[in-house]
Amino acid sequence: MIELELDSLEQLGNSFDPVPFHENELNPDVEDYIYNYVDEFSLKKPLEIIIHLSPNEVSTEIKVNLTRAIWNHVFYRNLLTEIELRRILYQGRTNFLIALIFLLSKPLLVFWIINKFSSEASKYNQGRGFHRLSHIS
Repeated sequence: MIELELDSLEQLGNSFDPVPFHENELNPDVEDYIYNYVDEFSLKKPLEIIIHLSPNEVSTEIKVNLTRAIWNHVFYRNLLTEIELRRILYQGRTNFLIALIFLLSKPLLVFWIINKFSSEASKYNQGRGFHRLSHIS
């Protein structure tokens, strides 16, 4: 259970976000507090967030909007995390394929170089041997 004690509802939302309250992002300090708390405990059971507000700010509409705002924020952050994870995994697969191609092509390249230069060397040695034989006679 996470408990937040707020003086006003505006403390929960990001003041730089111009969209309506139930659609905007959480205040970065509140978000950090919630995520740090979640990191400390295992999530074997659903997480509860209790928000304490002054009585004059509490109404059924506020409760619904507050629940929707937190749900929207968590859903949005989850979506961003999934997109970033897909991007990182795609980059990782690309890097793996490049490394694999390089590692598999290296023995072929070495084999080609050895054959290329060994055939050139044998031609050179055959030519030198022929000249040596001609100088002997």
